[in-house]
This record gives sequence, C-alpha cells and structure tokens, in this order.
Amino acid sequence: MIKFFLSFFVFLILAVLEFSFLNSLPPPFFSVPLTFACGLYLFQHLGSKVGLWWLLALGFYLDFYHLGLVFGETLIYGTVVLFVVFLGRNFFTNRSFYGVVGNAVLSLWFLNLVQFVWFFIKTFNDEIPFFWKPSIVFIFGQTFFLILLITILFFTAQKVGVFFRHLLIMPGQKKYKLCFSLDKKGR
Repeated sequence: MIKFFLSFFVFLILAVLEFSFLNSLPPPFFSVPLTFACGLYLFQHLGSKVGLWWLLALGFYLDFYHLGLVFGETLIYGTVVLFVVFLGRNFFTNRSFYGVVGNAVLSLWFLNLVQFVWFFIKTFNDEIPFFWKPSIVFIFGQTFFLILLITILFFTAQKVGVFFRHLLIMPGQKKYKLCFSLDKKGR
C-alpha cells in the first residue's frame, strides 16, 4: 500500500509540474513531456511496471482535467501502453541507450499519430481547422525534449535507481544490479 501511495504521489508531482508550470513556458519549452518520459524510462530501462501505470494514469489525468487534445485520452494512452510493451519486449533492449531512446521516440510518435487520427475522426464533419505547421513543430519539440530527458535519466541511472528504490517504485537491489551489470558474464 505504501508503494502505491508513494508512486501516486511522485506521479502527481510530475503531472502537476508538467501541466501547471512547464506548459506555461514560452515555445518550445511548453512541449516537455516530463511524465511521459519518466514513465517510459521506468518501464523500459529500470524494468518497473509502475511506469506503465503512470502512462495510463496520465491519460486519465488528461481526461479528468480536460487537458488533452481530444476526449478519450485514457483509451489513447492505453493503446500507447500496449505499444510500449510490444516495442520493449520485441524490438528494444533495456541495456542500450539507443534502445530506450528508440522506444521512447517511437512511442511518442505513435501517441501523436493516434491522437491526430482520433481528432480527425471526431471532427470529420465539423468545420474545425487543423493547423499542421504548429502541430509538426510541437511534435519535434516534444521529441527533442523527450530525447533530452531520457538522456539525462539514462546517464544518471544509478542515482535515479537509488531514489526510486527508496520510494519502493523500482524492484530491489539484486534485480537492479543485474539490469545494469557491466560485467560480460552478467554478474
């Protein structure tokens, strides 16, 4: 129960920081996907399923406060969670920096693609204009900041892992050492 509340508290801090502070910054800084990057990093690199719950909770958070692009962000983020798991298990390794970044970037692009398709379906008969240039600039800004955040998290993995292990969000010491072992024999 403590693990759940601590994880929820850290998620809430990240989501509030992202949607109340970072979104109020001028372009391109308002497009920092902080909660998405941390959740994906937790799952892909540290092996914690809490990261997947954070991604799903982010969709619910966006729906609850009407902050998303379209209605139904919980469903959209649910499909993104399935996509992240599929990529993480079949294509990308958790030991490689490029694997973590590749999963993060493809998952973010998949999220934006699903949101645009959902938006197009919902507004097909309406006369709501869609501005392509700002949307593409926003996606490239999100991608740049996602890569930057994943890079920072990846290269400070030892410190981040200790922090999350103390909060009980990440698996224990033995699993952590195996995940980051630099020894060729896997010790």
